[in-house]
Amino acid sequence: MAFPRGDMKYVLFSDIHANDIALYKVVAYVENLLKDQGEYRYLFLGDLVGYGTTTGALKCIRWLRSHSDIDWIPGNHDEWMAHQGNLSFQGSAVISLMIQKAFLSHPEYQDDLSWFQRQVISIIEKQPILSFEQDGLALYFAHACVENGLERVPYLYPWIKSRIKLNSLELRKKSPQKHISLFLGHTHYPMLACLQDKMPVYASIYYGQPISLCGGVVIANPGSVGQPRDGDPRSSFAVLDTEKRTITFHRVEYNIKEMEMGLEADGHFGSSFHVLTWEERDAVMDELKRTKKKIDTAELRLLSREQQGAKAKQESKIINAQETYEELITRLWAGNNDANLSLYRGIYRKVEGGLEAIK
Repeated sequence: MAFPRGDMKYVLFSDIHANDIALYKVVAYVENLLKDQGEYRYLFLGDLVGYGTTTGALKCIRWLRSHSDIDWIPGNHDEWMAHQGNLSFQGSAVISLMIQKAFLSHPEYQDDLSWFQRQVISIIEKQPILSFEQDGLALYFAHACVENGLERVPYLYPWIKSRIKLNSLELRKKSPQKHISLFLGHTHYPMLACLQDKMPVYASIYYGQPISLCGGVVIANPGSVGQPRDGDPRSSFAVLDTEKRTITFHRVEYNIKEMEMGLEADGHFGSSFHVLTWEERDAVMDELKRTKKKIDTAELRLLSREQQGAKAKQESKIINAQETYEELITRLWAGNNDANLSLYRGIYRKVEGGLEAIK
């Protein structure tokens, strides 16, 4: 991929997760924010699909397809959509991906799905991590990390300092540059860390205020556009200015109620989900393609991974699709208020206008 040189800003955004409503709101915000600030370029850090709605997945794919100037790398959800690999996902992720893939497999949308699948596979094979040098900075962009073969897997949660340290040291091996920065997504938590004395030190984040990149190694996460998990339901992204060596985080409100209605519709369509093996899941998708069933008539039956290979245990736990989507709706409104949030708040404390790093 070719990256332009000169005065350039990069809009770093990640983890849209089929939330087209949030995506369009962020794009409109960016266009207004940067319209008089020179040239800028989008750089997407992965996970276009999953969690959101069927129509959202289609619209997000079409949006990306219509913007050939956007540089991007796939996430683990994108990889699953491309070839349904044996990746580890929580139940809600698998169910939403299956529903989206069934919807996109309809002949009317098959061309969009095929385009996306080809793009994901091609990028993963050729360049799972983006990197280039600009304005004296060595810049790396990954979905999850820079560890070879694991680019879309581990979570660099802010509270797991050993993993952040490991990736910082990996960056040092990859570049002789004095100033190195890694930008990634995957966790859905905004973060800005600098390696000092071989340990990460965190910078406070105040929305709309530029933060100078420290000397040495920097690791930053712009947060999530479509599935924030830091207790703030607003979309999160960041703008990197390589000439000034600053990064600015932003939050944008979007119409969650509209997204909720779409998720409710998807949740109502399919009765229950019974467990199948990964091979049987492939068979389900092949059958849907063969019969050209629409999403409102398809019945997907899934089996939990825990029961794979247990031939003696054919009875499975039933996962109700409607309950799953109710969970996703609750998480959107709360900014994913789960157990990890307390760990995050051991690193960042929510304050007026942003996030204060706890020293």
